[in-house]
Amino acid sequence: MTSQNREAPQSRIQSYALTVCFSSLVCLMIALGIGLYDVVQIGIPKFTLPNYEIYSSNESYLRFWDAKGRPEAEVTRARQAALADALASERRAAQQSGIFVLIVVLIDTVVFAIHWRLARGPRSV
Repeated sequence: MTSQNREAPQSRIQSYALTVCFSSLVCLMIALGIGLYDVVQIGIPKFTLPNYEIYSSNESYLRFWDAKGRPEAEVTRARQAALADALASERRAAQQSGIFVLIVVLIDTVVFAIHWRLARGPRSV
């Protein structure tokens, strides 16, 4: 086997390994972006809660839920309870997504490390 023939398979292996490294980095960047948004959702759920304005006042809450005829204090309690439930749900969804992101980051890191070593090939000392 000539030197050129031995280098061809090594070159293909390196190309494959570098392609996997690039793909894992893209996946990692996407996962980190999602994870950063999850951190914001956990820390400031009012900011990320869709339709937060529904819970901002009794008037907007009544427009959405059509609870007319109920005493103002009862509407306020219902609105505050609904807001607390919505915020808790927003936080929980972000925590679940965060766990998923951590799993993806762990897998990406392992895949990248293996293929990076493969791409570097045998090194002489």
